[in-house]
Amino acid sequence: MTWAWLKAKRGSQRRWQQRNMDGSEPLLFFDAFVSYSEKDASWVEEFLVPALEQPSDTDSVNPTSPLTLCLHKRDFLPGHWIMDNIMSSIERSRRTVFVLSENFVQSDWCRYELDFSHFWLFDAGGDAAILILLESLSKDDIPKRFCKLRKLMSSTTYLEWPQEEERKPEFWRSLRNAVRGDDEQEN
Repeated sequence: MTWAWLKAKRGSQRRWQQRNMDGSEPLLFFDAFVSYSEKDASWVEEFLVPALEQPSDTDSVNPTSPLTLCLHKRDFLPGHWIMDNIMSSIERSRRTVFVLSENFVQSDWCRYELDFSHFWLFDAGGDAAILILLESLSKDDIPKRFCKLRKLMSSTTYLEWPQEEERKPEFWRSLRNAVRGDDEQEN
């Protein structure tokens, strides 16, 4: 696994350097790559994807345009190494959304996605990570091997999935604004 990780990371660095030499911009296909545990797939598919990928017309004055999400289940290329798919997907996304839960911190694949996004966000000039807490999870609940996540949780504002129905519209509005960044802020 270490060999695959190093090979994929080296390929990513080469692609980044080549784009810099060519003077070309990175090819962005997605607004956000979504990192989540397979055990949380039902929440992602039932709530996150419809809320962000379908146009929101709840506000007839300011309807929101849909966002494009990258999900491993549907957007990874068959026949490619998983690590290559992870890195390519993060590189081609403006943001990375982490759906945090107890399941997330138990998943090695989620840790690899977090590790690479950290490399991409800070070393290669990518953009921000967005943290969503599906359940109450403190920094102390996270295993020490997730040191980057522990650091992110200490220094980054995150969104918490509200249990109260009346708070959910505000959650979705905040998340859409975070994924869009400075480009198309909602009012």
